[in-house]
Amino acid sequence: MSKNTIIAIIVLVVLVALVLLFGTNWGSSIVPNGEGEPNGQPAGPGGSDEPPVVEDGRVINLYFVSQELMEDGTVAPGNTVVAVERVIPEQDEEIAPEDEVKLLVEEVVGLLLAGPVGQETETLTTAIPAGTTLNEVIMREQTAFLDFSEEMANMSASSVSAMREQIYRTTTQFDEIVAVVEQIGGRPIEDYLP
Repeated sequence: MSKNTIIAIIVLVVLVALVLLFGTNWGSSIVPNGEGEPNGQPAGPGGSDEPPVVEDGRVINLYFVSQELMEDGTVAPGNTVVAVERVIPEQDEEIAPEDEVKLLVEEVVGLLLAGPVGQETETLTTAIPAGTTLNEVIMREQTAFLDFSEEMANMSASSVSAMREQIYRTTTQFDEIVAVVEQIGGRPIEDYLP
């Protein structure tokens, strides 16, 4: 492991320890169509504000790429992603189980598309093209069909595996989902990618 990787891991462990020690919970909500949130939270990567605090909620993981793994905007094959904990608000109303999973996937994928925020931007980035939005989530048994906007097609061949790993690991952390199918405008993502 390189010296920078060790330092990044130490910083991440210290941040997690501070969060656990002081009981601070981070959370956010979906940013529709790439717009900023009402509370002023930036909608995309590179924002300087920390995620807003959620008092009670569900702990989830978002998966981003370490900046050290990026070179000239691409990810080298075989590199993995890094988990970042967030807390999202619990649903206030009674929802059918199948709708609850769909809404949960919409929320976590929305947070993933928004990219790293605050101090996360110092060490983490995303392989998902800027401006990508989630058009629709369709659940069929334990498969999540995720339909993205055309911005998703604007990526290099070497970033595809990292992008897919980010999406797969973020959505399959829930027991109800075992497979993910990415689409762009209702067509298979393979039709668009290099």
